Amino acid sequence: MEQKQIKHTARIAGRGIRVETLKRLLDTLEPQFLDEQLSRRLQNRSMSADGLRLLAAAMTILMTDYGGTTPSSTAEAIAVYAPRVYRAWGPERVLAVCQEIQCAEIPEQSAVFQEMYRQFNTQYFGGRLPDYKILVVYDVWYWETERCGYPPCDPSVPDADGFIDFSGRQIFIRFLAHQTTCPAMEEILLHEMAHAATSGEHDAKWLEEMERLKGLGAPVPTIELCDEEMTDPTSWNVFGTTGSVGS
Repeated sequence: MEQKQIKHTARIAGRGIRVETLKRLLDTLEPQFLDEQLSRRLQNRSMSADGLRLLAAAMTILMTDYGGTTPSSTAEAIAVYAPRVYRAWGPERVLAVCQEIQCAEIPEQSAVFQEMYRQFNTQYFGGRLPDYKILVVYDVWYWETERCGYPPCDPSVPDADGFIDFSGRQIFIRFLAHQTTCPAMEEILLHEMAHAATSGEHDAKWLEEMERLKGLGAPVPTIELCDEEMTDPTSWNVFGTTGSVGS
């Protein structure tokens, strides 16, 4: 029952945020992130309940880009960069919202990539891959370690972009729609689908599958085909992590 309640709360937290609005806020925040306080105008727009949740989502995404975050770290960042918002809502409420966001799925985006999985499976895999549920989330690391129960790998990858849970038939993709450079979200999806077709290892068989996909015209970046990159665990956050090895 408790697990169902957590999942319900996560979906509600993700559903209340319009993706296009979030993208616009990210475009505004990213150039000045970590440099200065948000403008008074932007802080005023974040005073409502929806505005606070939108700000927490944007801060979570950007801080994860910088190597990972926790709800308390995100709340502290809001205190520093949006002090008017932080004072208006108070530390407990801001922290609670940051917690909700970090654990949330983005259902609108999950639906988009669920359909993309179906199309890629037909186009590049001949429909032979089993059904996987696709979830677009703010924090892949949280879903891997806390929700799916895989032990943290060493080194840890709190900014992981993708994860495949073989036993649960789920693929997680971190929301990266504000980024215009590699890794694009569809590339992460294909990376994990290649694991679904082979194993959880970044081994010769997986690289061969990625080369096959690229040969078919699939969106596979050249860096994915580099042996040195894929055998270095510190680079895996760029490409995704895999449930079979817990990393």
